[in-house]
Amino acid sequence: MIKKDLEDIGLNKNEVSTYLALQEIGKTKAGEIIKETGLHRNLVYQSLGSLAEKRLLTKSTAGNVALFQATDPIHLLDGIREQELTAQRVIEELKEKKKIVDQEITVYEGAEGMRAFNLKNAENLKLNETIYVLGSDGQKFEQAMGARAMKKYFSLVEKNGSMKVLMYQAQQDMSEMYTVMRNAAEFSLRVLPYDMTPSVSIIFTKESVGFLLFEEPMTVIEIKNIHLVEVYKQYFDILWNQQIRVETGMDAVKRAFLKIVDELKSGDSYYSIGTQIGESGSELADFFETYHKIRVQKGVVCNLLSYKQDTKTIRSRFHKAGDDDEQVSHVRPLAQTVTGFMQTILYREKVFIPIYGDHPMAITFENKQFYDGFKQYFDELWNQNTEMLSGLQAIIELNDRVLEEGQDLYLIGANGFIPKIFPLCESTFTKRREENGLHLHMLTREQVHGTPFSRLPLSSVKYLPSHFESPMVIWIFGDYVAHVLWQEPQTGFLIHDKKTAEYFMQYYETLKRMAT
Repeated sequence: MIKKDLEDIGLNKNEVSTYLALQEIGKTKAGEIIKETGLHRNLVYQSLGSLAEKRLLTKSTAGNVALFQATDPIHLLDGIREQELTAQRVIEELKEKKKIVDQEITVYEGAEGMRAFNLKNAENLKLNETIYVLGSDGQKFEQAMGARAMKKYFSLVEKNGSMKVLMYQAQQDMSEMYTVMRNAAEFSLRVLPYDMTPSVSIIFTKESVGFLLFEEPMTVIEIKNIHLVEVYKQYFDILWNQQIRVETGMDAVKRAFLKIVDELKSGDSYYSIGTQIGESGSELADFFETYHKIRVQKGVVCNLLSYKQDTKTIRSRFHKAGDDDEQVSHVRPLAQTVTGFMQTILYREKVFIPIYGDHPMAITFENKQFYDGFKQYFDELWNQNTEMLSGLQAIIELNDRVLEEGQDLYLIGANGFIPKIFPLCESTFTKRREENGLHLHMLTREQVHGTPFSRLPLSSVKYLPSHFESPMVIWIFGDYVAHVLWQEPQTGFLIHDKKTAEYFMQYYETLKRMAT
C-alpha cells in the first residue's frame, strides 16, 4: 500500500524501492541499497540522484566512501507545495486572460437626472474619498442643480470626503460657486491652461465615470467600469500635477495675482523681484490699485523689490489700500532704474512670472527647488548682499570672472549689444574664451538671427519668443549669476553662490525648452 501511495505523489517504482530501503537500513553505502533492492547499480544511482533533488535524502562522505541517508518524510510535501504554487500562478494567469470587466451604463436625463447623479455621488462618498471634476462648467452646473440641491451637495461633500476640480481659464470668473469652494478646505481648485468654455464635464469617483452634457437635452451618461476610472484618474493626475502652467491674456495675469491672495492666509508672505506698476491710468495700474486693497484687507504680507523710480508710486498704493503704516506692505528699491518686462513672484513653493506688453502671459512653475533658488536670490537682493558693477568696467570685470571661473557661459536674453557698444572688449573676450575652450550658450531674441553675434565661435544659439525681450541679460557661469542692465551707464549686479547658480541653470533649461 505504501509503495502505491508513494507512486501516487510522484515517485517512480525505482525511486520508491530506493527510498524505502534507505528508510529501513538508515545511513548506508550505495552497495547495501543495491543488495536490498535487487536493482541494477545504474538504476539505484539514478534514483539516489533524483531523490536528492527532491530533498528526500542527504549525501555525505566518510573517507572516499559516499554515504546516503533518508531525510524527514515531511519533505514528501515539498514537491506537492511547489506544484500547488505553480498551479495557482497558472490559474491566476488564465483568470486574467479570461477576465471580462463588468460594465454598467446608466443614463440620467434633464435637470432632475443631473441632480440625482451628483447627489448620489456625494451621498456615497466615504471618509478620505474624493470626487474628481475635469473641466467643470460652473454656471450651467449651478443652473441644472438649483440653489437647494447645490447647498446640499456641498454640505455632503464637506461632511463625507473631498473634491478636486480642474477648471478652464474662462470658468474662474463665471460662477459664485468657485468663490465658495475656494474658502473650504475640502475643495481644491486648479486651472487648466486653455481658454475654453465647454458644454461637457467629466465627474468621476472610485466607482464610476460620468459624462455631463449641458446642452439640451441635458444628459448624464454614467459608466461603472474600474478600468475606465483608473484611466481617467491617471489623466487627471497628469493635468493636476503639471509643474508648468502657461495662461495667456491680461485676464489670466489678473487671475494669477488674485490666486496669490486666495491661497495665502492672513500673515502669510509673498515675494516679488522687479515689481511692475503699470502706466498711470492703464488697465494694469487700475488693477493693482484694487488688488492691494484686497490683499491688505485679508492681511497678506507683500515684500517687493521694485525699480527705484517706482518705489514712491508703490508706497502710495499701499497707503490708498489702507496700510498707512506699511504693516503688511514692504518695498525696497533695486539698484537699476529702468523697467524690464519680466517680474518674478514667489509664494507657497511656486514661481509666478507675469509677462506684460502686447501679449500678456502668466507662467507658473510649481517646483520646490525652483522656488528655493529664486527665494535665495530674492534674499540676496533684499539684504543688499550683491556686488554692483557699472559701465564698460562692468563688462570687462564680468568677462574676466568668466575666464577665471573656467566654466561655460550661459546667457538668457542675450541682445548682441556688447559687440556693438564695446567691440574691442567683445573680440578680446571671444579670443581668450576660444583659447580656454569655453563654450557660449545663448537664449537670445529673434532680431539677433543672422548677425555676426549669432555665429560666434564655440557658441550655440536658441531664440526666445518675442514676449521675453528685456533690457536685462542674465549671465550664468560656474557658481556665479550676473544681471546686466543695458542702459547708460551699463549696470550689473553679481552674486557668487553655488545654489543660486544651480537654480538659474534650471531656469535656463526650462526656457530652452520653450525656445526655437
